[in-house]
Order: sequence, then structure tokens, then C-alpha cells
Amino acid sequence: MENILNLLQEISEQFGFELFFHQDTEEAWMTGYKDKTKFDLYVRPQRDGTYKMVFEIPFDKKVCLFLEEEGTINRIKDIFYNGLYFPKFKEKEDITNGVQSYATN
Repeated sequence: MENILNLLQEISEQFGFELFFHQDTEEAWMTGYKDKTKFDLYVRPQRDGTYKMVFEIPFDKKVCLFLEEEGTINRIKDIFYNGLYFPKFKEKEDITNGVQSYATN
């Protein structure tokens, strides 16, 4: 869990997200906005040595169970560095009324 926490701390500092860690249960929570989308991430080691991760954005929730720490780390990297689960927004300006609108791919 130490490597996961180090990665979450690095991401939190890089993007300005809030990170919380409960020492007794080793639960970690991270929350913030990325690509104009609010997210919550929860990671906790289970008694059997697996890792439970919940990633939630307003219109979707992903619950994952990883057999090892490395799989959890790879998924977290995919989410925050490769944009996995985040919708891609393109900004375009509506010239007729000067209002910005957002379209998803």
C-alpha cells in the first residue's frame, strides 16, 4: 500500500487534488476535478491481500479488485496519465451568441 500511497501523493501534488489517508485501515481517498469532471477515488487493501479500488465520476462508477499492488498502480496511472474513464471534451465557441459549448467525442 505504501507504493500506491506514494503514487497518489505524487498525482495529488501534480494536479492539485485533495488526498486523505486513514492510518488504521490504510484507506486512501482522493478527490478533485480533472478534464472538467469531478471524480472520487478510493483504494483499500483487503484482508486477503487484494486491493479494492472504486473510481467514481458523476455519470459512472467503476469498482475493481486487484490481486496485487502493481495492478492497482498501473490502473491509477492509466486513469490520471492516459485519461482512462475521463470523457474527452472539445471546446468550441458559438460565434452567433458568444456562448461556449462543450461537445464530447
